[in-house]
Amino acid sequence: MDSKLFFQNCPAAIIAIAGYANTTTAAMLAEIFQTYFATTDLGDRVRLVAAAADPKHNITRDLDTLGDISNIDIVLYLLSDEQLEHLAVNLPYLVIGQTTDPNTNLAAIRSTNLHARATFFLGRDLNSYALANRTLAPTKLAFPDDLPFPLPELQVVGDWQRECADAAALVAAEFKLPPELIQNALHQFNELPHHLDFIREVGGVKYYDDGISDSPELATVSIKTFDRPIIISTQEFPDSLVKRQIIIPVVPTEFATEFKTRESMVGDPLVERADSLADATQLASIFAVPGDTVLYVPAAPGLSSEAFVIEVNKL
Repeated sequence: MDSKLFFQNCPAAIIAIAGYANTTTAAMLAEIFQTYFATTDLGDRVRLVAAAADPKHNITRDLDTLGDISNIDIVLYLLSDEQLEHLAVNLPYLVIGQTTDPNTNLAAIRSTNLHARATFFLGRDLNSYALANRTLAPTKLAFPDDLPFPLPELQVVGDWQRECADAAALVAAEFKLPPELIQNALHQFNELPHHLDFIREVGGVKYYDDGISDSPELATVSIKTFDRPIIISTQEFPDSLVKRQIIIPVVPTEFATEFKTRESMVGDPLVERADSLADATQLASIFAVPGDTVLYVPAAPGLSSEAFVIEVNKL
């Protein structure tokens, strides 16, 4: 596999990032290291590899980048699920996220042959921490509680984005970067597009775009960030999590997965159906009152976040 050869031949320090929300973790690490290199005469030495993988994660371009990498660079390597499960290499640093067992819908950790000098786990709860300890026993595990300095005030929202910041700070600390530099870089970090991205406030109602949540599991995590938001989604979620649900059609794609929704009661006042994202945005604006949050969480691939942003800016 190209990735294994890359790890064996790359002269730079490699930080492999795999699993949940890996793009946010990578972006935060890039911000930290770029802030550091800006204080030196080395210029920008951060290299992001495999960031533009196709939807099936068939990465074939890895080796082509080696000629541009030197031994003073930092390489952030985004591992796909397939790579994580099948690679058997020694890595210096590994950041791994949680996955969900499709049979039980409970937190699980991928079985892997990867071994690293330090493994940083982005956990969801204490149960997944314990599971990580069992599954990744040969590695040194680091958790947010191990961070020797406090995280700064973040401009991003959501527990999972804070976990990404924890992991990024822990990895940067392994590289002996000054805590003040790490804190400053994370404080300056802005959310990535469609990652719980605040769009605007209209009439006391805040609108957020979380188009990155293209599965029910990711959408659930984002919904829990807020106190019972009004959601626009392709799937239905428990009433305890949401104030109102506006359901839009799923766009068929070869990567779409089945998801069992609860049965809607006839005349259910919490569930509305819309024919389009534009109609759904209008419905949300009608139902929302000052203090509400409207959250776009597609929970399925193939929908356009840009279209939602356009509709909100029309309000």
